Amino acid sequence: MDPLKIYRAPLPISVKALKAEVSKVSKIFPFELGPFASSIPLAGKNCIASSHREHYNNFPAANIIGNNNFEFPALNRIFNIFDAPKTAFRLIRRPPQATYELHVDTDRGKGVWRFQVPIVSGPKAVICLSDKKSIKEVRSEEDAYTPEKFRERFKNHRISTLEEGWLYGFNVDHIHTLHNGDLNARITLIIDVLMNSTSKGWWQKNSLEVLI
Repeated sequence: MDPLKIYRAPLPISVKALKAEVSKVSKIFPFELGPFASSIPLAGKNCIASSHREHYNNFPAANIIGNNNFEFPALNRIFNIFDAPKTAFRLIRRPPQATYELHVDTDRGKGVWRFQVPIVSGPKAVICLSDKKSIKEVRSEEDAYTPEKFRERFKNHRISTLEEGWLYGFNVDHIHTLHNGDLNARITLIIDVLMNSTSKGWWQKNSLEVLI
């Protein structure tokens, strides 16, 4: 996938329904209890591919996907969109006025595609993409790269706002970051999928490139 291209597909679920379920989940299982005190793994072990059940992104888990749990129909429906094994299905939260370090997401494993659904995200939350796979600052300190500094650092770049309620896919093997310039926390659903031909076909049929 071109490192500066972004694709998205519509979801048959309202943003309002997703926000209501996220609010309910976070009361049952606060973000602070999850990995890095900013994540909620949603799926029980039996719902995650065996290769990733012990991955640090997946526990401790809220277990609201599978296990005959019908309290969260919107999240369960998204989980089942891809007819392929999932290696992670989790909510992540980024505080207001905060930026991730420069990074690549190679820890997800071979053959795994990463998708995301912004659920709570304002106009000043932007994804910053580059065409570089490695630089000396990779895994830089948090909050070091605002969008302005990112533009200065990378000649070829893309900085875009991702709208709430869409399923997005882009290249995470190249250096990127997320800057949340809003006054509220940004909450995103991350879906890691061990893609097969069926799921690749679904994505190709339903997704369109997001033009700059």
